[in-house]
Amino acid sequence: MECPATLVAKWAPGAASFEAIDERITRIQMGAWSWPTLIGFLVIFNCRFTVEGPPELAEAAREVVGRLDVEIPRTDRHSGPSAGIPV
Repeated sequence: MECPATLVAKWAPGAASFEAIDERITRIQMGAWSWPTLIGFLVIFNCRFTVEGPPELAEAAREVVGRLDVEIPRTDRHSGPSAGIPV
């Protein structure tokens, strides 16, 4: 992950393990009840990341990216940040 280990240490789930590769890159290993959930945990860090494996996790990442590739309407300044955007 392009995320400093200090940030990973603050937000990683308790069973996760991680190592600082340098001051901005961290390798993290963790589990979850499903592959998409694991991708969700990684997204929480708001950092770029690369899936090294297993192949099922890489496939889940592709599927999640596909779900996020949607048109999101913009709101004008006066309607508020979430006005008219159903989730």
